[in-house]
Amino acid sequence: MLFVLVASFTCRGGRALQANTKIALGSAGLVAQAANRAFLAGNLAMDAQSRVDLLCTAALCGLILEGLSTREVVKRTEDTVALEGVRGVSFAADLRGPQLTAASWAATTVADSIPSVRSVLAWRGDKTLFRYGTLGPKPIDTTALGVVRGETYYPDLQALPARVDFQCLPRNTPSALIVPVGDTRLLVACDTKRALSPKDTAWIRAIAARLDLAFAADVVS
Repeated sequence: MLFVLVASFTCRGGRALQANTKIALGSAGLVAQAANRAFLAGNLAMDAQSRVDLLCTAALCGLILEGLSTREVVKRTEDTVALEGVRGVSFAADLRGPQLTAASWAATTVADSIPSVRSVLAWRGDKTLFRYGTLGPKPIDTTALGVVRGETYYPDLQALPARVDFQCLPRNTPSALIVPVGDTRLLVACDTKRALSPKDTAWIRAIAARLDLAFAADVVS
C-alpha cells in the first residue's frame, strides 16, 4: 500500500495534473486501499496496518479535496432573449436644460454600461420622464408600478403574477429592476434572467440618485 501513499504526495506536488485527474487518482487510491485492507491486511500487524491505512486515507482524501478546490467552476449562463418590442427613445416634452441633460445621461449610461440592459424607463409621480431602448406596447403604468416603495428586483419576470403591470416593457422581458430614489423611479429591463449582479444594481442605484438630485434641485429652486 506504500505505493499509493507515494503516488498521492507526488501528485499533490505536480502542478501539471488537472483537477479531474487528482480526483480520479485519489478515488482509485481509496478503492485500492479498501481492497488491500480486505484481502492483504493479514500480512501486517494490526497496529502497523492501522497506521498505514490512516496515513493513506489522509493523503488520498487530501488529494481529492485539492482536486475539488482547484476544479474550475463554470457559471451557468441564462439564454439571451431577443425582446419583442420596438426600438425607440422618447423624453417628456417639457424637459429642458439640466433636466433633459440628466435624463439623457441616465438613460444612455445605464444602457451602455451594462450589456444585458435593453430598456431604461423613468418617471416621477405620474409623469413619465423618458423611455429608452426596446419598448413595450403601452406607456408606463405609474399607478401600478408607483406603489413599489423599495428597490425590487424581478430575476424571472415571466413568473410574476402581476406581469400585466409591466406592459411598458416587451412582453417577453426575462428580468427587470425597479429602483426608487426620492420621487424618481428607474425601471431597467434585461434580455436574460438573473442578469444583474450586486455591482450592476449598485451602479443603477447611483445613477437613479443622481437623476433624482437633478430634478429635486430644480423643484427647490
